[in-house]
Order: sequence, then structure tokens, then C-alpha cells
Amino acid sequence: MPLHLLLPLVSAVIYVAGALLLKRAADLGADVWRTTRVINYTTALVATLLWPLGGTIPASSLWWQPPLAGSLFFAGQVCTLLALSTGDVSVATPVLGLKILLVALLTSVLVGDPVGGRLWTAAALSSAAIALLNVTGAHPHRRAGSTIVLAALGAAAYACFDVLVQKWAPLWGTGRFLPIATACAAVYSLALRRLAASPLVPGEHTQPSQAPWLAGGAVCFAVQGL
Repeated sequence: MPLHLLLPLVSAVIYVAGALLLKRAADLGADVWRTTRVINYTTALVATLLWPLGGTIPASSLWWQPPLAGSLFFAGQVCTLLALSTGDVSVATPVLGLKILLVALLTSVLVGDPVGGRLWTAAALSSAAIALLNVTGAHPHRRAGSTIVLAALGAAAYACFDVLVQKWAPLWGTGRFLPIATACAAVYSLALRRLAASPLVPGEHTQPSQAPWLAGGAVCFAVQGL
């Protein structure tokens, strides 16, 4: 399988594993704000592995691009975790799959690349398949409405992030744009310490039962993002 197809496939599998691990951490009491911080700190750390790939720092007039991309990544992270923590994974994950259609749309609008009928058909079929996987009458879902709205906002933020990375990263280089953007997201996460019930800072720890699930989920999210 070509690398450009293999990597998204592996990323999808790791993402689902990460979502389940973080859902378990949330069930054990890990709050969204602490979880967001841990994930973004981990992602920024993992992204530094790209720095040796090189790149360049363009003119200062373009320095706003990584912070903006980082804010979209940060927003997507918060909305996704709120959706996973307030509702069922089986509801949130299919809605997050709308990102497939949004990326196709935004690629045409923001990047200017034409999106042909075959790609639109593939995106629509993929989204329909994800939705059909969720069709069940077994039991009612918790807070389905708010979960759908939060997951849709997360999908939109992630889709914008993906498309803007595609548009802006070539100028900066692989080893510069993503490390800087994820570092910005980590900086934004510092503000969440005031919202956390028990912030994760030196000398303070998560509940022992939460720690392995939270750490595993954070690593999965960071790796799949990379």
C-alpha cells in the first residue's frame, strides 16, 4: 500500500484506540480541561521529532499562520473531548467522520484545488458508511444532541486545521510548521489550568486509576496527529 494511504489508515486505528482510552479516563473522573492540556503538551513534545526534517522561517508577515493553525487544533481538541466526555463514543465518532466531507469542501474553497466527482463520491460514501455503523436501536444515547453539536464543531475545526496545514506548511517546511503550531496549542492550553478541578502541575497528580488511561490516550492522539 502506498505510504500516503497507509499512514491515514494507521492514524484512524490509533485515533479510535485513543478515543476509547480517553473515554475510560473520563469515566474515572479525568476532567476535559486537564485531559486537553496533557494531550496538547504530549503532541507538542512528539512534534519536535519533525524538527530535524528542516524548513525555513518565512517573513514576519506570515508568522500569524502557525498560531492560527494551533488555535484551530486547540479548538478541535476541546470540542472533541467535550463530545467524548458528555456523550457516547458511538455517537461522537461518526459525527467526527464528517471531517471527510468538510476537508473536501475546504480544499476547494481555501486551497483552490478542484475537487472532482470521484473524490466527492468517495467522501460521501465514507461518511455514509461511518453513519450506518452507528445505526442501532439497542439503547438510547446520553445527551445525543449536545454530543452531535460538539463533535460537529470539532470536526469543522480539525478540517480547517488539516486544510490550512496543506496550504501553509510547504512554505515553512515539515520540520517547522507543525512543531511551531502544536507548540502554540500547548501554550493556549496553559489557560485551562484555571478551569481544571485539580490541575496537572508538578506536585499534583491525576488519580492513579486515571493515569494509565489518560497517558495512553494522550500518546495515541499525539502519534496519530503526527
